[in-house]
Amino acid sequence: MTKPRGRVMWAGAGIVGCFGMIFILVVIVLGFVALSYLNQGPDLEGQPLPQPTGVDPQEFPEAGGAPPGAPAPSPVPDATGTGTLAIEGSILDARSQRGIPDALIVLLVPGVRPLEFVQAADYEKDALVASQAQTDTRGSYRVEGVARGYTYSVLIGAEGYMPMAFEDGFIAEMEDPPVRRMQPVHLKRTD
Repeated sequence: MTKPRGRVMWAGAGIVGCFGMIFILVVIVLGFVALSYLNQGPDLEGQPLPQPTGVDPQEFPEAGGAPPGAPAPSPVPDATGTGTLAIEGSILDARSQRGIPDALIVLLVPGVRPLEFVQAADYEKDALVASQAQTDTRGSYRVEGVARGYTYSVLIGAEGYMPMAFEDGFIAEMEDPPVRRMQPVHLKRTD
């Protein structure tokens, strides 16, 4: 597993790896939307979303500002220094109990709900991600730089599997050890 570069890590090298990660993220988002419509996933309907407050045009100088009514990006907690921890775990196939390679785990910025992420425009999604990781060939992951003292919603998915969303699913306590080991997550195949 490579260490993240910058705030958001797109695993894989070169353009092919980036497009692969974007494809997986799109599959996660579409799967989550489908689950919401089929009422098989978490019931997020009726939960309030933050009201748009506008965006400082200085944040989008190349485009002259964000579109009118676009929500302001949520602040990302400082992910440097001793106020961070790492999360380790595995993502397994529910049927075979084997690790799922190239699965994606995404921690959203504190306060961002999974439905808000799904409904966001593509250019807004990076600003809503606090940290992420991709599983290795054994299905193991390590998410680095998770700021302590915050609650995160978590999205998990892999190509060919039903995605999972955990609203406020991870609390990074101030007392947590430097590396927190999580229970395995089991994903069901879509076939």
